[in-house]
Amino acid sequence: MRLDGHVDQAIGLFEQALKGSEGDDDLYVRIADQLLPLYYVRRNYSRADELFESALRRRPHDIRILSSRALARAARNDKRGLNDVEELIPPPDIPDNIKARVYLRLSGTAYGLGRINIAEKYALIAAELGETCGSSRLSSTAYQNLCSLYSNDVTDVGLALHYSDLMADAAMRAGDKVQWLIALCVRYSIAAEIGNRALLLDIREQLKSHRGAEKYAERIAVVLADSLHYAWDGNFDLMQQYLQSVSLDRIADPQKALVEAALAIAQCGVSDEEGALNHAYRALTLGRPRSRYSSFDNRLRLVARALASSVLIRCNRRSEAIRMLDAFTVHMTLSLRRLMEAVATDSFDNLRETAPDLCGYGMALNALKAKIGNTDDAVNLTEREREILQACAKGETSKSIARKLSIDESTVVWHRNNILKKFGVQRMLGAIEQARSLGLIR
Repeated sequence: MRLDGHVDQAIGLFEQALKGSEGDDDLYVRIADQLLPLYYVRRNYSRADELFESALRRRPHDIRILSSRALARAARNDKRGLNDVEELIPPPDIPDNIKARVYLRLSGTAYGLGRINIAEKYALIAAELGETCGSSRLSSTAYQNLCSLYSNDVTDVGLALHYSDLMADAAMRAGDKVQWLIALCVRYSIAAEIGNRALLLDIREQLKSHRGAEKYAERIAVVLADSLHYAWDGNFDLMQQYLQSVSLDRIADPQKALVEAALAIAQCGVSDEEGALNHAYRALTLGRPRSRYSSFDNRLRLVARALASSVLIRCNRRSEAIRMLDAFTVHMTLSLRRLMEAVATDSFDNLRETAPDLCGYGMALNALKAKIGNTDDAVNLTEREREILQACAKGETSKSIARKLSIDESTVVWHRNNILKKFGVQRMLGAIEQARSLGLIR
């Protein structure tokens, strides 16, 4: 079911199995162990909490449920998860496959709470245990954790691709089509972020027969990679149509911020300035990082801010864009700082050397720049803005302009503010001087 994007149906089947397991505590806990992660995919925390309580009443010391609860605590930034990481070390007498599963969850808990070194250590232990006990499925999941860690936090693209290969290989050995497809999607996402066109096209071909689930937001990484692919080729109309077909209802705010930023780029590319700005401002609102968020979530939010700020620059709102780029620097990795600098200077050619893990985003913004043109020597004013700017140049007040144009004075003030943003100045005199030099007014 999960392979086809039908998570809700999978949840329904597990819930039926759970009802049928009453009286068999071990079977109940095993089913709960499978169902809990799906509740978290759907962010159904209340039902997850109920299931935790029910399972722990049956098996209060079961390390499978306790480690799953630790992971749930990390998802909510509950610092008790750190105590779990220290205390829930699997005893030596339990089977290796259960040990591997517990270490996987403790790795995820440590990662979610910012303990990257511990997350890496436990993921490596889980991978080794999975290989030792012949559980390729568990090994594949451990390699997935390592792939995420190296692509998002350590920013070692080579190791990220290496572990995505191991992940896919282990999934194939396990005969796990779901995990194999996840591995393919991970590689697709990495190829897009690093701007590896050849690898991306190769994986797109492999994904052809599995298309469709991304429309239900089960594979949002595929959606974002597709968007970058369309942007690289300047197909902003197709990019817009594709993104508008994707539901945002069930994805988390960091991914939603990135989709909103991609929509802003697409609409800017088709010359819909109003739509582009609406989506850019939504991305900026959703893209505010916080210390309580995981490093992965903050990375997505900050990339969204960079993309949205570039759209503001394309729409002649440079001063506002610079303020957005200068905010939240404390949360930025070196690569993110380089991306922000590239957006601020409107120059993306060096990102492959300075921020190789984010080069694909720079390629998309460069394509938008080529499509729209350089905004340094062009300011797009509406007819009404041109009228009001011309009147201001003649020394007329907002009140007299409103009377002459038969509009409210507040509307004139709103247009004046838009004019200032487009010219990137704080005083109307500066906007008038620039407009005269560009021949926009007399």
